[in-house]
Amino acid sequence: MKRNSVLLLSIIMIFLTNYRPVFSQEPEDITIERDSVLLKGKFYIASGDDNKPVVILLQGSPGNTSDVLGLGRSLSMSGINAMTFNYSGSHQSTGTFSFPNCQADIGATFIFLHRPDVVEKFRIDTSAIILAGYSFGGGQATAYAIRHKEVKRLISIAGVDWGIFFDQYRSNPDMKNNLDASIDRSIAAGIFRFEPGYLPKDIGSGQRILDPSFYTAKNAASLAEKDFLIICGLNDANVTMEEYILPLYNALQDVKVRNVQLSPFEDDHTFSLSREKISQTICDWVNRRHE
Repeated sequence: MKRNSVLLLSIIMIFLTNYRPVFSQEPEDITIERDSVLLKGKFYIASGDDNKPVVILLQGSPGNTSDVLGLGRSLSMSGINAMTFNYSGSHQSTGTFSFPNCQADIGATFIFLHRPDVVEKFRIDTSAIILAGYSFGGGQATAYAIRHKEVKRLISIAGVDWGIFFDQYRSNPDMKNNLDASIDRSIAAGIFRFEPGYLPKDIGSGQRILDPSFYTAKNAASLAEKDFLIICGLNDANVTMEEYILPLYNALQDVKVRNVQLSPFEDDHTFSLSREKISQTICDWVNRRHE
């Protein structure tokens, strides 16, 4: 019973975790256009005159309108461009929220970063675009990378395997009811505007089929040629080592992925104690592969 209660709270936190930025460097507002949808975001410009790598930081859920674990500020202060945005149908972005729309948003971001005017303005090295995500965003980033060979570098920070997530959602009625109620509250608060038919309960019931690419561990072979940094918290009760991180890491080892790095930290899902260390880990990882 105690384990079920902890699991219930953990799953809800995956959707409802919020956090505060740590550093003070101010970003520039950006708008990414995808068809008729306007994605609102921030670009953290690295210091220096030459073109720099850029890390796309995908938000957790519900996310915020500024940064992801303070990484945008800290990476830019270390010479690496970073950007983040709000998914369609969330916060200040227009459109409607759904897993397919989140995936389309990521694709639009890659197009945005290759625009000549954007490359010039933000001094972007288009050969060094890294897709990264936290929690909800880590699962979205990995699913996108599974389906897109052009993504060469990937970072998952406490990323969710949505196949495992929805297996738990279906098998635990208390978890399902509480999560559905939490989602309803976020909709009422105006944080999310869901695409009809794409609520978690629609996926959980089988009314909406989850794309196979969201089963991360089962698709490990599709990640074999990528540089992959997996960051996790040893005390994370939301995205646990046993249920989420190790199944993916072991699957990657089984298919002999050569360039995977697992970096655990003595921290929980908020990473409030280790954000500077995480930033340094990402900087070292990016720079080793950019030399």
